[in-house]
Amino acid sequence: MYGPQVGAEVIDVVPERLQALIDFMRDQASRGNEAFQQRIADGHTDLYEADISYVRANRDTLRAGFNVDWAGTGARW
Repeated sequence: MYGPQVGAEVIDVVPERLQALIDFMRDQASRGNEAFQQRIADGHTDLYEADISYVRANRDTLRAGFNVDWAGTGARW
């Protein structure tokens, strides 16, 4: 396997990291950053909020995916 080993616990961090991104985008937009204002207007934060809901609703299934031998090699992801 290449790179750092990431375990199922990463799933638990996803919602808070997405929320931090949303908060950052809104902060930048409120400071007049037009790029972030446009991304918010385009619905990016709505998508991230939907992602947060999805990850929370499917946490156990997503975490279980880390214990699957995807390549048939005995390696766990």
